[in-house]
Amino acid sequence: PICSNAVDEFKSPQEVADLMAQDKLTFVALSSGGVNIDAPESEQVAKHVAHAKFVHDAGGKYLQVTDDRPKNRAITAEDYKRLGQYLTAIGKQTAELGIPLGYHNHMGSLGQAPEEVDQILAAADPRYAKLELDIAHYFQGGGDPVKAIHKYSDRLLFLHIKDVEKISGDPKRNYRFVELGRGQVDLP
Repeated sequence: PICSNAVDEFKSPQEVADLMAQDKLTFVALSSGGVNIDAPESEQVAKHVAHAKFVHDAGGKYLQVTDDRPKNRAITAEDYKRLGQYLTAIGKQTAELGIPLGYHNHMGSLGQAPEEVDQILAAADPRYAKLELDIAHYFQGGGDPVKAIHKYSDRLLFLHIKDVEKISGDPKRNYRFVELGRGQVDLP
């Protein structure tokens, strides 16, 4: 995926389309950044829909979002519901552009652990909010990626195929991504 800073770095979506065509590449997804449930819904929808318009105009396929896990307060069941509602609202509008929305589970987000991903997806309309499953983050969050693929097969937009290993030392960063097959994710 291309990161959302590309929206500001390139003069136009056509410039991205031309670069992709020049190298015979496919613009799969734009990583639109985090959805902030503590910000007004309209602001969050506008930001991510603008990114989806860029994806559309550049010939891309999908928009992926993570979320900004609230800091300095306890997480409640209502937070997962609110994120699901925001994802639905964003996804309805990106769908009108022909750009499906995928929620990217991620360490440090509301969708870090499998049961958190479950709550978010349960609160989001499956027609408008798909899952862009990151198998390494899912594993690191305590889940089995194979089970998640089966469980969400009807909602999978695409996969991030990565590997991860646990490391000791820094308690804030107890893992690192490694070359496929060299970590703990079962990738034959």
